[in-house]
Amino acid sequence: MKNSKPHGSSASLVLTTLALALAGALTACGGGEKSAEAKSAEKAASAPEGGHKEEGGLKLSAEEAQRAGIKLEKLAEQGFADTVTVTATIRPNQDRVARVAPRVEGRIVQVTAKLGDTVKAGQVLAVLDSLALGEAQSALERARSAQRVAQADYARAESLAKDEIIPQRELLRAKSSLETANADLHAAEDKLRLLGGTASHTERAASTFALTAPLGGTVVQKKATIGELGSPAEPLFSVADLSTVWIEADLTEDKLARVKVGAAATVTVNAYPNERFAGRVTYVASMLDKDSRTTPARIEVPNKDGRLKPEMFAKVELSSSEGPKAIVIPTMAVLNDGDQSIVLVVNEDHSFQSAKVDVGPELGGKVQVRPDGRLVRACGIVTVRQQPGTAKGVVFVTLEDETGTVNVIVWKALRERFRRDLLHARLLAVHGTWQRDEATGGQVRHLIAGYLKDLTPLLGRLADAGMGSRDFR
Repeated sequence: MKNSKPHGSSASLVLTTLALALAGALTACGGGEKSAEAKSAEKAASAPEGGHKEEGGLKLSAEEAQRAGIKLEKLAEQGFADTVTVTATIRPNQDRVARVAPRVEGRIVQVTAKLGDTVKAGQVLAVLDSLALGEAQSALERARSAQRVAQADYARAESLAKDEIIPQRELLRAKSSLETANADLHAAEDKLRLLGGTASHTERAASTFALTAPLGGTVVQKKATIGELGSPAEPLFSVADLSTVWIEADLTEDKLARVKVGAAATVTVNAYPNERFAGRVTYVASMLDKDSRTTPARIEVPNKDGRLKPEMFAKVELSSSEGPKAIVIPTMAVLNDGDQSIVLVVNEDHSFQSAKVDVGPELGGKVQVRPDGRLVRACGIVTVRQQPGTAKGVVFVTLEDETGTVNVIVWKALRERFRRDLLHARLLAVHGTWQRDEATGGQVRHLIAGYLKDLTPLLGRLADAGMGSRDFR
């Protein structure tokens, strides 16, 4: 039931050094005509001045290679992460947003801040006139006056009691009156502060108070208008610290398993098409929206210069979970030869030879190549499904069909993406890359899964067709 027979290419995973042309020399043209520079480079590679061909490849001296614009790059396997691209909206950092409302109802008599203004912490945004505040201020003045009288009465009673002119109970009565006056004064001061006023001894009864910014930032919302009534129920200003912004995106189910908290993100906006802003995923919701079937995600991006504005639309590239180790090379090092992709490889004797490669995903100017494999498809009955404790989330699956068995490796990131298909399928289709272990002479072979599909419903049709396999009895 295999759709194509896997086989290895002439190049293997033991490649150590790759010959790279400088920026324009060996650029692949994606199936179109090669550029003049590429043609010149290939011609020079086939017969360069001073160069000579030997068995095993073209040989160039160090000076000739330098003159031809060739540079070498050591190859090593590394984790290659795929990307998830989503559209999103820029929002203020909600942890650094203050919605400013008066503590008491009042008439707006002055507005000192405009929409878009940059303000400092403590700066006056508006001035309001409040009847309740005026009453509280007057009550404070009365409490202060009563406290002063009680203080004087107690001092007088204390002096008379010392000379035994008045009885001791009069002194105690004066002391009780003073304590009551002190308590009333403290209560009046607390009420005034609660309403947004100040309890300064120099301030006389006043009904106006200032509405100030609790933090430094940008005024992103303003509802204050002179003459209108302000109340605690509705903020008059919103002040946001835009030194960092949030990028809010909605992830569909197929992208959810590929994006984790902490993943790197690259943001672009139409206002600055040639610039890329770096950020990081800080939040992924644990539930899907029942209507949209998406999950909210948040990316935090530094914005010290304030160029990213709230409500801008943005395009976000999210790095998915790191995949399996693979050889990754600069994209410009890959040449197109008809329908085949090739690279130049340096042998131990410093000769150059071409090697066919299978090209995988591209990310950040680099591309994954698979010199030892081909893209294949396989389908069969699941006979073994195991996840060893030491495998770090990797699942090993064995498929069986009429021709034999196929060993499949499912990496952790793919396991999460196709969890249902992987765990419940009896008949499983696998698209992936065939891999041969060169250290064993190609005896150990397995299929690196890239896509899974549950074909269990087809089992009934196979049984009806008279398949004699024991799996259908």
